[in-house]
Order: sequence, then structure tokens, then C-alpha cells
Amino acid sequence: MQEPAIPEDEPARQQALDETGLIDSKTEERFDRLTRMALRHFSLPIALLTLVDAERQWFKSCQGLNVPETSRNISFCGHTILFDEPLLVENALEDERFADNPLVQGEPNIRFYAGIPLHAASGHRIGTFCIIDSQPRTFSEKDVEALRDFAGAIEDMMLADALERQARSSIQHALVDSERRARLVIEGTRVGTWQWNVQTGETVFNERWAEITGYTLSELAPISIETWLSLAHPDDLAHSETLLKEHFSGETSEYDCKARMRHRDGHWVWVHDRGRLFEWTPDGQPLLMFGTHADITAEVEAEQALVASRNEYASLVANMPGITYRCLPDECWTMLYMSDQAERVTGYPAAHLIDNVQLSYAQLVHPDDTARLDTVIRDAMRLGEEWHLEYRIQHREGRWRWVEERGRSHVEENGQRTVLEGFIVDITRQYEAREQLAHNHEALSLLNQIAFNTEGDLDERINRALLLGRDYLGMAVAIVSQIEADDYIVRWCDTTQDFALAQGQRFSLGQTYCQLTLDHVGELAIKHMSRSPFHGHPCYQAFALESYVGIEIEVEEKCFGTLSFSSAQPREENFSDSELLFVRLLARWLSDTLWHYFSNERLNKLLAQVPGMIYQFRRFPGGRVCFPFSSPGIQMIHGISPESAAADADSAFERIHPDDLHSVAESIEHSAETLQTWTAQYRVQNSNDAGYRWVSGQARPERLTDGSVLWHGYIQDINERKQVELALEYSEARLRSLFEFAPIGIALNDLETGQFLELNDALVAPSGYSREEFSRLNYWDITPQEYAAEEEDILKSLETLGRYGPFEKEYIRKDGTRYPVRLQGILSYDPDGRRVGWSLIEDISERKKLDQMKDQFIATVSHELRTPLTSISGSLGLLLGGAGGVLSDKAERLLEIAQRNSQRLAILINDLLDMEKLVAGKMPMHPEVQALMPIIDEALEANADYGSQYGVILQPPDQRPDVAVKVDRQRLVQALSNLLSNAIKFSPDHGVVDVQVSIDAHQALINVRDHGPGVDAVFRDKLFKRFSQADSGDKRKLPGTGLGLAITREIMEQMNGAVDYQEADGGGSCFWIRLPCRESV
Repeated sequence: MQEPAIPEDEPARQQALDETGLIDSKTEERFDRLTRMALRHFSLPIALLTLVDAERQWFKSCQGLNVPETSRNISFCGHTILFDEPLLVENALEDERFADNPLVQGEPNIRFYAGIPLHAASGHRIGTFCIIDSQPRTFSEKDVEALRDFAGAIEDMMLADALERQARSSIQHALVDSERRARLVIEGTRVGTWQWNVQTGETVFNERWAEITGYTLSELAPISIETWLSLAHPDDLAHSETLLKEHFSGETSEYDCKARMRHRDGHWVWVHDRGRLFEWTPDGQPLLMFGTHADITAEVEAEQALVASRNEYASLVANMPGITYRCLPDECWTMLYMSDQAERVTGYPAAHLIDNVQLSYAQLVHPDDTARLDTVIRDAMRLGEEWHLEYRIQHREGRWRWVEERGRSHVEENGQRTVLEGFIVDITRQYEAREQLAHNHEALSLLNQIAFNTEGDLDERINRALLLGRDYLGMAVAIVSQIEADDYIVRWCDTTQDFALAQGQRFSLGQTYCQLTLDHVGELAIKHMSRSPFHGHPCYQAFALESYVGIEIEVEEKCFGTLSFSSAQPREENFSDSELLFVRLLARWLSDTLWHYFSNERLNKLLAQVPGMIYQFRRFPGGRVCFPFSSPGIQMIHGISPESAAADADSAFERIHPDDLHSVAESIEHSAETLQTWTAQYRVQNSNDAGYRWVSGQARPERLTDGSVLWHGYIQDINERKQVELALEYSEARLRSLFEFAPIGIALNDLETGQFLELNDALVAPSGYSREEFSRLNYWDITPQEYAAEEEDILKSLETLGRYGPFEKEYIRKDGTRYPVRLQGILSYDPDGRRVGWSLIEDISERKKLDQMKDQFIATVSHELRTPLTSISGSLGLLLGGAGGVLSDKAERLLEIAQRNSQRLAILINDLLDMEKLVAGKMPMHPEVQALMPIIDEALEANADYGSQYGVILQPPDQRPDVAVKVDRQRLVQALSNLLSNAIKFSPDHGVVDVQVSIDAHQALINVRDHGPGVDAVFRDKLFKRFSQADSGDKRKLPGTGLGLAITREIMEQMNGAVDYQEADGGGSCFWIRLPCRESV
């Protein structure tokens, strides 16, 4: 064991300790309160205020030990007073200084010790403030700062005591008012004296008066009242003048003023001026005044330090989280003291609860928690331990709030009663957050089970999902409906045995709750229908369903129907956020599942109609070949079934003409080596025909990870059929599944430094950092510098609006790569006023990838279809023109149908290519300044024939302004044609499409107005989205692609123009294009 050394200043240190008068003094509540607060703050069993005497360390305040002192030579505190820094011993058994110390080997079995020296007013280290544990533990920087704060509070108290003693001593030795002639006081006194002729200003000071301000009398000469005025603090002059007037008027018997004087060194000293008027002029005016001038700087500073210490303690209590309290352990928990935080937590001012003035604290406790609260506290009191528990109290507004209480009992100084002291913190948000998190986890787990269980067909999967959802929500009925006009059709359902409902049942939409759902922006939740505004609804009258939650299901941006859950039993509580989130996500899964199903259904129907065969052909490294996928057309081309082709492709090669077999094999080999597109024409023998038929094939290869090559292509019979209509869906659709339901990242940042103060795992996961590494990062460590301007905008938005976003940017991973994120957040403040920002950060990498894949797929499909489609359309035109001879009426009708559909497909492909180029910024634009009216005329002329087919007249503009615009003529004609063709399509037979041109504020405005049914308000938000179509109401007119308006908007934006829609006066639709005017050509 290493005994503590004796400090070099031991005699002076001992003298300073003796002068405090604290050794062997009585216990004081002010010190005991701090040691008890330390126990609760650090959650430790022992806290001590020690004074290190000559041979011992004596405990001025002791919590957790039953002895008043220990020997100095075995004390930890004897080591602590050797230095100004805290002494930290995290495990005494591992510290050679203390491992064999009796206090370590025996009671109190010290393992952890943290002590900080306490200084007397003279600066000597006279004792310590320390905390002790019988278990090893670590001590953070924040803990050290808290230990310093407690020690500082104790030192402030001791300093205030010293200053008070000094002040009392100074007062005892201060001179009382002198008699009539104060200037007769001996010059050697420590009190300055002065004499003032009020009428002439002549003033006499003694040497001490000058010394107080750091001068000699000779340095201040010549001396007058101006000498005093020049040294006095400007802020004290008015008060001094008021006191003089009161004395001159007889209101006070003497002049008594405390004020500040400027010392020669530049600082201010406090002085106490006392004086009395002894002579008057014959006419009664004040003449001679005598007084004293005492330096009271030390006294004032002592008072200020005492006030500051008290304020610091009050601030410490006021800023502690929740309520600080002292109460009696009676049945009412009678409060003796409560901090002002009581009103924030309970809604009642502390004064209403203290001494049970208006109500007792026990009245606020939830009845179900009362017994538990009483038991826990009583047991802790009996064992002399701290208690810690959570329970509910009723807020003044009637709401139940969760609180966390920590406390300890102790006997007051007089030993007459036991009191309880502790903290009560409102944890309602944390409790609700935990509950919400658990509910969210349950909902997400259930949704994962639904999404990734792909067993069974569509009906089985949806019915299984409805059963799981109904059980989770505790409802009796689960329905997925389909809405057709005003009919509500039960497509899938799951119910309890006492509720009769069958798949396929039809109801009037207005007789169902789903009509209410659609009217309420696609989502509705009601816990008790009979108490809601909809208690008179026909559905309630018919089925008496009390609780209901429903949401609209959209498939391909159109309303398919609704997902709903209902029950005849009302709910006690509203549907929770977790339950509503579950319903929304289940509806999204249904939407994606139905889209996938309908897409495959359309694809299979299209494949059945495609001439020839579409296929995948795979050659393995060992030479084995097969068709993993082939359309039914393989039966017509190669005479084998798709099933046999999937097992082995050799039988397909056996049907190739012997003279062509070698060239086909060579072309496949060349494509496999170079990964270039495979093309070939060859003869094949069909099983139903002894002869050979010529076919043409084309396929694109790809190399797989196992070394095999997979071709994707089609083969068509070119002997008899010249038309092929291909409609490909996304090849990856069969592999597509629901996105993972992942939580969004959350971060709290210091807005001044960018430091991450708080973050969650969802934020860290995509970054590549560990949570510990991420928490040490600065905001700019993960933000690319090119986003500096956006970050400035964020700060401005936070300053002005208190929020920002949402917006998209990138983050930098640990390995230097980047990933896209979507952010939004709000401004907040720490309790100390520091500005911080809360942000929601969503990793949108997958969404970006999907957008890119979609665009690439559309572009690929469009290019691959254009070449064969051109050949098909041309051949159909030649046949209809008589190139193949006279056709029968039936054959001609069939060819006309084929030609119309090939034209429709060509329009779709061209629109897809245009859209892809516009979005990618690759559409060539050649803007030139040119006259506007000829371009409009060209567009009208180009669409006149189309209008005449349906008896629709294109009315040219009444006004023809001589104005020029800078545009690409071809693209502007394309944009106008899109608007004109739409207007024709939606016009009634023999209708009129009006085109008008006007100039407004250097802008050319082109209006295209029809007299059709107009645009449904529900559809207007989708007008300019890709693949959006409204029903023209006329099945004879060629349906569109849903891309025309989207292309028009992209063209106009790239030419610095705009396009939009407005309702036309008198009915119909009016689309307008706005372009900036240029000087006339």
C-alpha cells in the first residue's frame, strides 16, 4: 500500500482548514443535500465531503458510510489533495497504490473511487468531494464535469462562509460616524475622510481617500469636487445625487451611499460614503459637509459570490429534467417541496400540490399503479436503497402520462421525521415510442411474411394475406373489392364463420363504406360507426358494421377497388399509426401483386397472338442446349411443345434442313463468342407438314456467371405470315418482389459544427461505417462539396421557415462511393439554446436504379421492335394495295385490322423513343428564330385529314399576329399535332376544334380548344404523366399511347416554353402553349 505524501504547504494548508471552522462541526443540510443529489445523479452507494486533518480524514457530509472519519495514512483523499486534478481509480484491485489498502480488502470494499480536491478561500486544498462504489466502473468526461460542478458548488458555499466572516470582521472594525469635524480623524486610519464646501466646491481628502483609488493626494491635485466626480462610476452619479438631495432636504439624517470608484489600474472598487451636513449659510443653504470613505470591495464581492452561489444552485435544480421533490411517506405523498417543473409534467402549479393545498400527489397516480408504487417505495425505505420505477399520473387536462421516478429516503437533521427526495421525469414520449416501435415491428414482420411467401396462385396468396391481416387487426371481415362503374364486386374475402359473404358478390357502390373511402381521398378509419357522422349510411343500416378501415387500391395509376377490414364490434381506441401503416403497406403490396398478375396475363395473351415464336435459348458449357422459355408458337415453327423444348432443344435442330444446319450452327457459335446479335434465315420442317418452310430468327445473347450463353429472341414464319406483333413486358417482372420495408434514417446535427449528435441504425446501414465511426463524423464528412449551395439553402430555409426539404442529394460511403438520399427536416433548439436540426434521411438507391432500368428497358424494346414492324407495315400496305392480287373481303378486312394495329404500335414505339430521348436530354433540338403563324398552319394542315375522318373541322386562328419565336420547327409541329389530335379524338362528330393565337407580355399564347366532354377533375393531375389516358367515349377513334402530352411538355420545356390545361368556357377542354416572343423575322 502506498501512503499519501504530505503536501509541501502542510502548515499553511492546516491553518486554512482550521480557519474554516468546519472541522468537528455539526452536520449541515446544505452539504448533505448535495451529497444525496450526487448519489442519485451517479447511481452510486457512497458520496462524501471530506476534510483532511493532521492525522485523519473527517467526513463533514457522509452518505452510505456509518463512520465519521478514517485514518489519513490509508485514505484515498490524502492522495487527492496532492494535485488540483480529480483522482480517478476505476478498479482499486488493479492499482498498486491501493490494491492492499484495508479499505479495499475490507469494508467498505472500495473498487471505484472518483475524488476532486476542495479549495479554501486561500487556495489551499483542504479536503475532497468524492464518490465510491464497491464495483469497478468507468467514468466519462461528462461524469468528470458533473463531479467538478458538485465540488464547485461546495467551494462556493465555503467561499461565501469565508467572505461572510470577513465582512462581519470588517463591520466590527469599521469606524462609526465621527463627530462634527470628520476631518480631525487621525490620518493614519484605514478609512478615508473628506470635507466638502457645497457652495464653493472646495474639497479636502485625506491620504487614505486617495489610496483607495490607487493614487496619492499630490497626484490628484488640484483637488475639488470634480476630482470625486471624475473617478465616480457614471451609472452611480444619479443615485448619489438623489441621496444628497434627500439629506439636504432633511428627509434623511445622513448621507449614506455605496458606489463604485475607478482605480488607477482601471478596475472598479466599491466604496461606502457616509457624511452629514454640519453647517448652513445664513439663508439656510447647505454649506459644510464632512464624511468618511471606506473600501468595501471585498464585502460587496462576497455578497455577490453568495448570491451567485445560491442562484447557481437554484438554476441547477430548475434545469434538472422533470420534477425535483421532497415529500412525506404518508398515504397522500404530501409534498414539502416541488420544483417549478411540476406544472409542465402534471399541469398543476407546484403550489397547488405542496402541503396538499388543492390536491395531493397520490390523487394523480393511476389506480392500477397505486399499490405497486407504494410497495416499491416502502421496500426501498426498509432496505435503505434507492427506488426506481415507472407509472402513470393524470395530467390536469385529463390525459394519462407515463413518468419515471428515482428517489431515496433519509432522516432529517433533527431526527424527528423521515422524508423522501428524488426526481420525477415525464417519459410519455419515450414510452409511447417504445410501444409504437413494437407495433411497427409486428406489422412489418407480418408484411414480410405476406410479401415473401409466394406459394400458391393469386387467389391463395391474397386470401392468405387477408386472413393474416384480419387476425392482426382483430376484425371480422376482410375484403379486396373491384369497382366497375357503380358496382362493388367482392373479388377476394375472408370472414369469420358468423358472417356470410362470398367471392363474386355484387353490391351497389353507394350502399358500401367503400364509397365513403373513395370520397375521403382514398383512406378512411372509423372506430365506432354509430357515433360517427356516417351512422345513417345504408351499409350501416344493412350490416351494422361498427368499426371499419379501408383504403383505395390503385393499379397502373387507376382505381382498381378497395382493401377494407370491418367488424360488428366497435373499437375502444382509434386505429393506431402502426395499424394504419400496416393497411397502407398491405394495399401497396396488393397493388404491386395485381399489377404483376395483370401484366403477365396481358403478356401471355399477346404472346399467343404473336406470329412465330418468342424464346430464350441457352447453351451450357458442356454443349447441352434447351429453350428455358418459349411461346406456344414453337409448336408451329419447330413442331415441338414448350415443355419438351425446355428439357432438350436437340429435337428442334433435327427439323432444320440438312443444307442449312451447318450455317445455323456457325452463326450461333459466332454470336456466343462475340456476344453480337444472332440473325439467320433457314428452313425448318413442321410436324404437320412434310415440306420445309422458311423462317427468320433474331436474338441477343448474354453470358451468364456459369459460363453459359443465354439468347433472347424471336423466330417468325416468313413463308405465309408477314406480320408480327410483339409486346414485351419487363423480363425481370417474374423475379420482381416487394421492396424491403425498411425504417428511415434519423439524425440530429449541431447546425454550427455539423457534428452528429444523435443517429439511428437505418442511417448508418448504407454508409459502410460502424455506428461508433459514424457518430464521430462531421456532417461534411459524408456530404460532397458540390452540394454546398444546397446546404446554404437548407440553412436559409431553417432560418425563415423552421424546416427544409424534401430534396435529394448524395452521401459518401466509407469506401468513397456515393449513394442517393432524400432528406427533410426541422429546426430545433437544445435546452442551452444551441441550434440543432432533426432530419429524416431515406436511402433512395433502389428507386434510382429502378428508374434507370425502366428507361433502359423502354428504349431497348422500342428499338428492337421498330425494324421488324416497319417491314410488317410495309408488307401489309402492299397487300392492301393489290401487290399480292385481288383479296377476298374477309382477307381485306383482316389485313386492314392488322395494318391499323401495326400503325398503332408504330406510334407507340415512336412516342417511346421520343420520350426516352427527351428525358435523357438526347433529343436533337435545332431552335431558330422564325415566324410563328406558318408553323401553326403546317400543324393544322397535317391534322386536317385526321379530323375529316371523324367529321371534325379544324378552325384556324382569327388573329394572325406577326410574331417570331425561337423554336425547333419540327418539334413545335409535333407538340401542336399532339394537342390537335387529342382535341379531334375527344370532339363529337361534326364538331369544331378552335385554334387561337394571342400576345401577352412578350409571350405568344396558342390555345387549342375542343367542345368535347372535358377532362375529369380526378384525371387532371395525371394529364402530363407518361402512359396516362382518359376515355374518349368514342371506340371508333384510334386510341392513343398515353405519351403525347408527356412528350409535348418535355418539348416545350426544352424550348423554354410551357404547356398546360384549363377548362373551356361553355364546356370542353382548352390546352395552351406559351412561348417567349422574339423580334420579327
